[in-house]
Amino acid sequence: QNTIKVTLNQNQIDSLCSIIYNIGANGFHNSHLARYINIGSPKEDIEEAFLMWNKAGGKPIDALTNRRKREITLYFS
Repeated sequence: QNTIKVTLNQNQIDSLCSIIYNIGANGFHNSHLARYINIGSPKEDIEEAFLMWNKAGGKPIDALTNRRKREITLYFS
């Protein structure tokens, strides 16, 4: 699947590999995150889209929230 249609730097690729490993390729392919990256959404929207993936069993999990924050930091570094 060629989900992302825009050019990414290495930190962005590494960040997305991390989240894809966690949520799966299909989850990422159909995500707001992929859509927002492709349309060039503002940083705040992309951050929010990363943080949508912080739940297990429908409840926010601190460890997942922390992981998403690290991925956000890497993506924008």
